[in-house]
Amino acid sequence: MAKILIIDDSAIPRMVLRKMLEKSGHHVLDAADGASAITRYRSEIPDLAVLDLMLKDESGLEVLAQIRRVDPGAHVIVATGETTETARQSALEAGAGAFISKPFAAEEVLGAINALLEQPARSVLQLDRLRDACMDDADTERVFLRRLVTTAPEMLAQIRSALAARDGAKVDADAHTLKGGCYMLGADALGAACERLERTARDGDLGPAEVLLAQAEREMGRLRQAVDTYLNVQGG
Repeated sequence: MAKILIIDDSAIPRMVLRKMLEKSGHHVLDAADGASAITRYRSEIPDLAVLDLMLKDESGLEVLAQIRRVDPGAHVIVATGETTETARQSALEAGAGAFISKPFAAEEVLGAINALLEQPARSVLQLDRLRDACMDDADTERVFLRRLVTTAPEMLAQIRSALAARDGAKVDADAHTLKGGCYMLGADALGAACERLERTARDGDLGPAEVLLAQAEREMGRLRQAVDTYLNVQGG
């Protein structure tokens, strides 16, 4: 199941949410303020966060903005006692995937979580963009795809070496380069993983980079399988 971060400065809502989520099989982390929430998010990169708007050190909207700088694709549910339409609209405009009001029921919370987690993932291989980039030429597709699945693991290895050396500029540059090639050929899931790596390195904080790199390496494995399947179907 999912890894979920609860961010609330009140102990009782954290306990209630933890019980609901763990009973449903989720792995739960929690944070009692904005600063520790960002630290935990960067180190763990959870699948989803449940965020209160009223925290003791900063507003939930500020925390949401920081989370989205770390992970542009973050799934965040705002769960708050602020029930006004203005609060709801502000949260959604800031990038929240759902807004639920306290006191909340388990059915409402779990329904919002399931709806977000079941959204279609980034496409491993977007064939329309691949064909457009290759001008619908099958031979060119084969050449480009083979080059991508050969060079991408090499670049990920370079990023891992740069990360071990704490060379943020190198991580940034290599992730940026790989991201561009992936998006050009429709390898969106790997491209998005590289974009998250690029952003965190550019921000000067390599704390979450190890987790993000592991995600990119998993996406590389999925891409290789998709490319092998596609080329076999195409007879290449």
